[in-house]
Amino acid sequence: MADFGVEIEGLDDWRKALARADMASHVKEANHAVGSFVADKADIRRAGLQGQFPAYKQVKIKASRAQRGVQVSVGPKSVGFAAEFGAFTHPVFGRFQSQTGFARKVWPLWGGSGDDAGFLVFPTAREHHDKISSMYLEAIDKATKVAFPEV
Repeated sequence: MADFGVEIEGLDDWRKALARADMASHVKEANHAVGSFVADKADIRRAGLQGQFPAYKQVKIKASRAQRGVQVSVGPKSVGFAAEFGAFTHPVFGRFQSQTGFARKVWPLWGGSGDDAGFLVFPTAREHHDKISSMYLEAIDKATKVAFPEV
């Protein structure tokens, strides 16, 4: 039987160099840096909405230290969705009531789920797409220099 394997010269050395560079920690660090950047910028948006919608005073935005991707949470959980995407209703004394009857809206009205959805994190990520991309490229470059210092 014919052998269809391919031998790549230097592959084992390359894999060992990547292991020494601890790529997972570099990825985790990059994710946290991007998440913190987005959370900080989104918090500026939150502060700007606070005067118009008083419920934004209770909203907290923070980045986690996840390895599998960037995670930015908007909380507390009970208001996170409304804070990010708006709402048609708001609980008053345990019952949901339409915001249309309120003298002052608690949240922005639901704006849909299209490409321009969101009030905090999503528009921030869209606005700073180029900066986020460059942050990841810098992190990849840093990790590569650790793994392959002679190149």
